Amino acid sequence: MNEDIYEKIDYCIITSSDYDISIVIYYLLKDNYRYNDKKRWEYLDNSNLWVHDINQERFKSSIKNEVCKVFIDRAIFWINRDELNSDRMSSKLLYIGSKLKENKYISILIKECRDFFII
Repeated sequence: MNEDIYEKIDYCIITSSDYDISIVIYYLLKDNYRYNDKKRWEYLDNSNLWVHDINQERFKSSIKNEVCKVFIDRAIFWINRDELNSDRMSSKLLYIGSKLKENKYISILIKECRDFFII
């Protein structure tokens, strides 16, 4: 994974803002999802066709699984470091990762990151 994504994730430790977490979501999922001019979410299927993502189910699943995993992996990275505040950094990332499993919070993030995905 690109070092740039780790910088973005680590910045979320400082801010814990929905906006910054949405930037990470966009960075990780930008090639597979988009928000079109008909105000609908679409995903890229296995045939390289854009398909309507009804109720953003696939997008939500990607956040719950792929995005959450990256935050958890980064938390594990920090917990294994012998640095000042590494425990605190890991705890914050674990907290964000747990929030990424909550439907209500995911809905907030989807609204926040919609503008990033507009085509």
